[in-house]
Amino acid sequence: MSERITSTANPRIKALARIKDRKGRQESGRFLIEGHRELLRATRADIPILEVVLAPELAAPREVALADRLIVDGAAKIEVGRAVFEKLSFRRHPDGILAVAAITAPSLVDLEIGDPAFVLVLDGIEKPGNLGGIIRSADAAGVDAVILVNARCEPVNPSTIRASQGSVFSLPICIASAGETEAWLTERNVPLVAASPEATTTMWDVDFTGDIAVVIGAEADGISPALRAPDATVHIPMAGAADSLNASVSAGILLFEIVRQRS
Repeated sequence: MSERITSTANPRIKALARIKDRKGRQESGRFLIEGHRELLRATRADIPILEVVLAPELAAPREVALADRLIVDGAAKIEVGRAVFEKLSFRRHPDGILAVAAITAPSLVDLEIGDPAFVLVLDGIEKPGNLGGIIRSADAAGVDAVILVNARCEPVNPSTIRASQGSVFSLPICIASAGETEAWLTERNVPLVAASPEATTTMWDVDFTGDIAVVIGAEADGISPALRAPDATVHIPMAGAADSLNASVSAGILLFEIVRQRS
């Protein structure tokens, strides 16, 4: 069933707009996915799509085709005017399609790891863009799972989804406490390696070919004291005046050093 809405004051549009905020997502158990690429990756990952919002004035044929496919799969369709879509959009140049999805939250017991294990632990990452960029790198590196400790932003934050280019849907991502994470790693005998600019060992001097969990902390605070002491601490060699790297950059470099050693 489809309906066309042209007023930004429409109660249904107001309800959708509330999901743009964290509080609205938590209260409704729903989040927004905007963009053809991100939405396509969500559908491939079997994310439950409840509604699809389409603005014909902005949408190209591929967006229309994707909306039609989602309707066939059971999503309700809301057709809107340009002004309404722009109220819901997070983008400067939206492509005319977004969807409402149900938030699913896997737990640690749901995570499956490979042999050797390759886990990424993110401790207190604050910025959604950083989180999304790290998840995108983790996906590209073949990480088994991502665990968010002291989570300050959500995987379903629209900025995280966009920065990840939809990789948030390709990886198992769970939120857990430091204690839960420590117990999970200990039970599976997975050593923890932390990145720190104060470390005396470079990342090149550690063997990453076995089971490994890498922890990246917030740029301002580093690794939380609540997280177990790492089995090893490494630094990324740097020249110049900079004494640290952006968390997303650090994660990418370290993850692909692991990929290099394992290749």
